[in-house]
Amino acid sequence: MISISSLNAAPVFQASGLASGMDAQEPWRAYFELGVDYLSVKKYVESLTALVRSLEHNGSYVPTWVNLGFVFMQMGQLAAACIYTKALEILPGCAVAKVDLGVLFFSAADYEKAESYYKSALADDPGYGQCHLYLAQLYEELGRLDDKEAALADFARTEMIEVSGLGTLNAEQLSCTM
Repeated sequence: MISISSLNAAPVFQASGLASGMDAQEPWRAYFELGVDYLSVKKYVESLTALVRSLEHNGSYVPTWVNLGFVFMQMGQLAAACIYTKALEILPGCAVAKVDLGVLFFSAADYEKAESYYKSALADDPGYGQCHLYLAQLYEELGRLDDKEAALADFARTEMIEVSGLGTLNAEQLSCTM
């Protein structure tokens, strides 16, 4: 069985470098990077504080909203749904926010909403492999095994690997187990 907790191990938006000091020109970016740095070592309260400070300087930077939602998810707070909704107001096609909303609704056993968010994310980004895995887990939970197999096949097609001298192979060709 696929486990959501094993798949959602790290934020999607990463900092571009370590925040060694506050940038006077772009303090929002320095706070964002500091928040992601704290998040990477699971210091959620510190990450939350830095990300909120970033939003005080630039409230329209979607990666800050998405990482803030991720912090709330890791802290077990349902406020994450509100945070991801804000990210989608700014950038309606943000597949990351939609997938994380799907994860929240899956966790709350609202499978219809979870499926809706996963499918919407895939409409925005058909190559989002992790989303195919979440969808497979949802279908397994619902007993829709044919749909689960189709989602796993879609995942295998999205996870293309370039092998030097051999061309491009996917997970099925490499006999990877999922």
